[in-house]
Amino acid sequence: MTDPLVSFVGRFADADDRTQAAAILEEISVPDVEDASPDYVDDEFAREFTDALDDVVAELKCEDETQRRDAAEILYEVSQFVPTPLCLRGPTLVTSLDDPTTRPYIAGVLTTVIDHRDSVVLAIEAVRSDIERSPSGVAAIPFLSRITKQRDSTDEQSSLDVAPLRFLSWIAKTHDNAVEPVEPAVTAALEADDPAAREYGSRFFAVTWEHYVGGNDAVGPLFALTDDENPRTRANALTALGHRSFTQLERNEHQQPVDVERIVEAATAHLADADNRVRSNAAAVLSETEHEVVDEGLQCWPDYVDDELTELVVERLIDGLNSKHWGLQRQAARAVSGLERSCPDLLATYADALVEYGWTTDRPNQIQIKKAVAKTAKHHPDAFLPHARTFVESLDDRQGRWSLSVIEHIGTVDFDAVAPAVDLLVDQFMAPQTNRLIRQHVAAVLGSLYDGRPDAFPDWVEHLHAAVETDGRRGVRKPFVAIAQRDPAAAASVFHELCSRLTEPDVSISWTTTYSLGQEDPAAIEPAIDVLVKHVLDGDVTTAANAVDVLYGIVKLETHHDLLEPARVPIERRLDEFDGRTRENAQTILETVSGTNRE
Repeated sequence: MTDPLVSFVGRFADADDRTQAAAILEEISVPDVEDASPDYVDDEFAREFTDALDDVVAELKCEDETQRRDAAEILYEVSQFVPTPLCLRGPTLVTSLDDPTTRPYIAGVLTTVIDHRDSVVLAIEAVRSDIERSPSGVAAIPFLSRITKQRDSTDEQSSLDVAPLRFLSWIAKTHDNAVEPVEPAVTAALEADDPAAREYGSRFFAVTWEHYVGGNDAVGPLFALTDDENPRTRANALTALGHRSFTQLERNEHQQPVDVERIVEAATAHLADADNRVRSNAAAVLSETEHEVVDEGLQCWPDYVDDELTELVVERLIDGLNSKHWGLQRQAARAVSGLERSCPDLLATYADALVEYGWTTDRPNQIQIKKAVAKTAKHHPDAFLPHARTFVESLDDRQGRWSLSVIEHIGTVDFDAVAPAVDLLVDQFMAPQTNRLIRQHVAAVLGSLYDGRPDAFPDWVEHLHAAVETDGRRGVRKPFVAIAQRDPAAAASVFHELCSRLTEPDVSISWTTTYSLGQEDPAAIEPAIDVLVKHVLDGDVTTAANAVDVLYGIVKLETHHDLLEPARVPIERRLDEFDGRTRENAQTILETVSGTNRE
């Protein structure tokens, strides 16, 4: 089988193999050009290349399917070496996307050539030249004069007329600023009689305004297109307006922003559209509205509309979660998850639907719903109380951390509802295979539950002892604090045990643990002072540094600084051995002790 590259170059030059063919094309790929047109070459050899290229492009429209496929494959291979000539032929190539036989190769061609900004600039310049030569002097590409006036045109003719517009929408997705000169022309196409022109014009703004915000002239026509008969046009218009509105607000361009309430109303109306794509895009608009406003912080669409509209939007988004369309589910879940900050009260009324979506079946973006539930439960734990068993039974799931958070919040209103989780949590805390971050989270929840019902944890201190004795489990600060509130002696015993094992490589304690225990009761940390001082005095550098960092927590207490006095001399002796954060902490301890002595 002949290599497509060799086959093409063989039409105008001698090439024995792919290497030779590539070398010949590379000689053509960087011409000295002034005229941005498909036939920009001026030497005879390059003209032969141009003729060959045009012949292959023409073969994309022949009747024979195999010949069309071979032509498309040749163009894909050639595009790797000569992107500019193919980019300039983009309006012709883009029509072959409608042919299933050529589509994969032509899509590859367009993607490849559009990656070359220099080629794109030349293509845009060619279109811009058409604009400047237009009799009206306004942005009206010649093809637009046909599109805006035509009636009863055939589908084939329409496809040819809108091809440049279609190609511009491809370019706009990658090189948004490069298409700025033709934006007014594309705006005119939004009001064309040809439905294909409206479709590709709206697509242009849907992909362009994701990155680049130009003028406002397209806003009115785009709102009109949200009710277009073509569902793709409706979907594109919604996306374009969503990007336009919230990108502008993000950039604090308040001179002429899109009316946020109006775009929310349009998106809400189309959450009930008959077309799945339109519903998905409407939900996507509502899922991408969070933006930063100077002096006001994060804002989202509910910050711009009244309560009645907010309730209708949330109701329809929840309906979207129950859709059988995967894309709509995914976008609705994204939109719902972003509401826990702006309207948690409203989300709490849909607790049943949120738990069903997040915990019962396999759905897209479930983790985002779980996060939203965890944050909403902090404010409304009672709303999720009926689902306590679901959360307890899902603790072993890969995303069990969100169940942990909800259990912690439910425990504040009804401990008995989550009491069965205690043994599971203790087992999870003790299990050697438990991830370190999960263990810290589990420990925090156990500490919180212990704080509310210490009588329900008769063996918790024993378990904490066991955890410390085995491998110095991290994440024990919250249980320490909870136990210290009720039983300082028990917390002191565990803390002493952990400090005694600082010589072991896997054992470490944060100064925040010392600080938190000391806040509850200094008696919980006092028994461990002698052990820590001994580590500073006699331990290796690593152990001594760990002990200094643990002692530093006492500095943060602002009281009971006298507990640091025994550490003064050992720290002074070894100060030069420490560096970085430990040295800073050691110096702070010495300064604190000196200040206490002066007082």
